[in-house]
Amino acid sequence: MIFSPFARFLLIFALSLIFLMLLGAATRLTGSGLSMTAWHPLGNLPPWDISSWEEIFASYRLSPEGRGFNKDLSLSEFKGIFWWEYAHRMAGRAFGIFLLLSLIWLFARGVLTRSQGFFLIFLFFLVVVQGFLGWIMVKSGLRSIPRVSPYLLTCHLSLALFLLSLISHRLLRELPSLVQRLAVPIYLRMSSIFVAFLSFVTFISGAFVAGLRGGRIHNDWPLMSGNFFPEDYRVLDSFILNALESPSASQFHHRVLGLVLFSASIFLYLCLRWHRTIYAELSLHADLVILLPFLQILLGIMTLLLEVPTFLGVLHQLCGILLFICFFLLTFRLYAVRSDCPSAV
Repeated sequence: MIFSPFARFLLIFALSLIFLMLLGAATRLTGSGLSMTAWHPLGNLPPWDISSWEEIFASYRLSPEGRGFNKDLSLSEFKGIFWWEYAHRMAGRAFGIFLLLSLIWLFARGVLTRSQGFFLIFLFFLVVVQGFLGWIMVKSGLRSIPRVSPYLLTCHLSLALFLLSLISHRLLRELPSLVQRLAVPIYLRMSSIFVAFLSFVTFISGAFVAGLRGGRIHNDWPLMSGNFFPEDYRVLDSFILNALESPSASQFHHRVLGLVLFSASIFLYLCLRWHRTIYAELSLHADLVILLPFLQILLGIMTLLLEVPTFLGVLHQLCGILLFICFFLLTFRLYAVRSDCPSAV
């Protein structure tokens, strides 16, 4: 398989974006996201002596989190959470600079078509928007409640996932050998769309669980504190607000969506196996339809029972990312039938 310079860049960009998303997950899981109370668009040097550390620490102590449940945090403990947030921010800036320099280099070499050039410019615009959105999200946790807004966290994660899906889709277009060569029944295509959409909704529901810190309660399975419905499921009068702002409700919905997604994945996998020629054409991709959801369910249960250790939490998010991309690209491959194929039935 031959990769063009543009395709190689997209592959590196996609892998870098996944790494950045996992670094953000680790930052969130270690409670480090609010350790930096100022934002410098171009970045800033890390603290280099005790006076600069004390200045940054004093600023943190004035924040809602520093005055609240981290009021007894020592300077050495603060350094532990500071480095996670600092690494995430600087990695994000390096990511944007890498995109800009690559864009200039590819244009200078003249290897880009007009479509590819516009695509990269649009990507750069979205990366800049993502950076501003990240700061707005952090700022929401520096006001009164020492927690970032779950709505903004979900938007931040959703935009990252949207970026990754755009890159993955474009990369697949650059590799015509991966395009489906067989006619595909309409019900199989519709099933793939449904499962891809369901995987996105499940991922978003997980973002709300993370934003509300809902993974640190009801740490048993399959019940929730011994009940099918948690006793504190309905704490808000509005059903919509309860679903989006109640930690117990968000965790319950995420569990249910995960099981529904797993069931739908089994159905889609069986459909693919039924059509042997399609299954053979898709090869490993079809097997991932059943393997990734199973692994995600297993990681989710382990993460919950162990009260969200950082390593497992990061793995759970990684699997969620791969799961969505798998179904997203499967849908594209089932629809992108070559023109020399007979019509689908």
